[in-house]
Amino acid sequence: MDLKKPLVVIAAVVGLAACGGTSQPGLARQSRTTSMKDFTPERADGRTAKAMAWARKKQADAAKPPAHPFLKDRESFLAWQKDYLACHYGGYLPWKPKEPAVELVSSEKRDGYTLCVYECHPYPRAAIRAWALVPDGARRGQTPVVFCLPGSGASLEGLVGDKDPYFTRYPIRNRQAWWYVKAGMIAVALENVGTANGAADDMPWWASRGRFRELMQQLGSSITELVTREIAVLVDYFKTHPLVDKSKIAVSGLSMGAMEGLYPALLIPDVSALVYNDFACDGMARKLATTDLPSGRSPRDGSNVEALIAMAPKPMILNEGGAYKGVIEDIKRAYELAGHPENLAIHYYDKYADPAARTYDNVDVHTLAGLTEAGFLEVCNCHEYDHSFHAESALPWLRGVFFGTPDVPKELEPEIARARAERERKAEELYPPDGLTGRKACGKVRPFTERDYVSDRPDGRSTKAYTWAMLELRDRMRARHEALKGNFKRLDVRRRSGYTVETWEFYPDDILVVKTMFLIPDKATPFVTPVTVCMATNETSVEGLAGEEDPYGVKCTPLALNAVRRGEIAVALALPGCANGAPDDLNAADSRKRYIAYLQGTDWTDAKLIELEKRMCQDFLKGRTDFAK
Repeated sequence: MDLKKPLVVIAAVVGLAACGGTSQPGLARQSRTTSMKDFTPERADGRTAKAMAWARKKQADAAKPPAHPFLKDRESFLAWQKDYLACHYGGYLPWKPKEPAVELVSSEKRDGYTLCVYECHPYPRAAIRAWALVPDGARRGQTPVVFCLPGSGASLEGLVGDKDPYFTRYPIRNRQAWWYVKAGMIAVALENVGTANGAADDMPWWASRGRFRELMQQLGSSITELVTREIAVLVDYFKTHPLVDKSKIAVSGLSMGAMEGLYPALLIPDVSALVYNDFACDGMARKLATTDLPSGRSPRDGSNVEALIAMAPKPMILNEGGAYKGVIEDIKRAYELAGHPENLAIHYYDKYADPAARTYDNVDVHTLAGLTEAGFLEVCNCHEYDHSFHAESALPWLRGVFFGTPDVPKELEPEIARARAERERKAEELYPPDGLTGRKACGKVRPFTERDYVSDRPDGRSTKAYTWAMLELRDRMRARHEALKGNFKRLDVRRRSGYTVETWEFYPDDILVVKTMFLIPDKATPFVTPVTVCMATNETSVEGLAGEEDPYGVKCTPLALNAVRRGEIAVALALPGCANGAPDDLNAADSRKRYIAYLQGTDWTDAKLIELEKRMCQDFLKGRTDFAK
């Protein structure tokens, strides 16, 4: 066997990783469409070196089976539904914001209605705008209210029928709030949090939204939780409005807005109806079935089937149909078991309105793999280019629920005809090329900087989602830092080229003292520069990790030094019982072995102590603003 070839290949790969490019044509990798073969193990023993294939297999193993055994009878369904609602309600809603939670900012008289601008504060730093359209002649205590959520990055302006400064493919169809107010209801327009007016003006909305999602996770929350609380706050406000009939409150969402509006409609007791304007499918099935994906595209999620099932018996319309086997058939079964099958309405795209056109209704989407996105949509009876708000079905259905008259006001019939005839608009049609600047084009992806996290208002709030989320996070980080200050003591500060080395000791409990070093880059920005904890894996000291002279003579990779050279704040920590944490004249390995032995029988473990040390250092540094220079 020639052992040189494998060694040459390995050396070449390491070299490529180091330089970040390819010098050998045979090793060049291109962006391409993935296919099922990319997710198929290449070895006879079923193993794979492809992390993507491994991750998909793990997700498939973890996915819940498509069958819903609780649908076998009414008693089982009601027991499951009770547990499901209790679990999610307990996570999202037992919470009250500081008053005032909703404030009226301004109002403007328009043709047939009044536009009222409100500000919602589900978090102290948040200033989320909501536009309420109140119809002329609304009767006191008799007017329904509908909360409207748009698709993707569409704006408040688009929802009320004004020119959307961002982008919507169907400006006439997608003016949800306008449709509802013209149908005699109070319509409250909301953006998907972190998009449109709540996104950075010079960036794509999805980049701002992604940053916002990360910050919400760091806050221990989620976008779904926020939207549920936001709408809960607004529901509490509007159900006391003198014009509103509090028994007639609905949520209406398109595409992304449908998924975001699902949990508020499900969990808020005062919400009595849902217009789900998207095709129903199982999100996990969609991710697992679509493996033939274009370059740069990640598998997409879909609706939560169990949440749609749990909606029964609240009135709901699936306004764009969806997959039948294991999805719509199970939702229908739930409404039957709840005793109100009449409360579920299903409207399909024109392309699939004829049952004969739905040729895949007997195919269970949970069994599919190797499909393109377009192929999966076809199985789910989804006509992608007709994906829009369907006023022709939503309005008569909701009017039937709230007024008992499933019709459309006669004056809206011409507008319905215009909407149905509206063709898809491209971005360049709506916004001429010479106008694709600033927030209309949404710019290019760029790094977030300190200026993105500055409130532009005297009250410290912000309308930009990522800004107020970071301000909320900073408030918590400052509080955590202040709480930890008494547990840290600085021993020494040394300047190095491009960074500062600080030596500290800190106290995880009332007896133990731990030595650490913080390496702070000169350009570190409080709250923004990432903090990396470098924990030794052997007898290495904190000095060795920091690239300083190791007092114990151990040679190691200076992980903390490497991190600070990348522009990160680095924390150097020795293993408990080793190096700085061992008696000076005792072998570090013996010290660590005995330390672990003595932990037995206590409520401490080595992993628990290590995690505590890491978390204390991270929390202490994340809230600091006094970096030594």
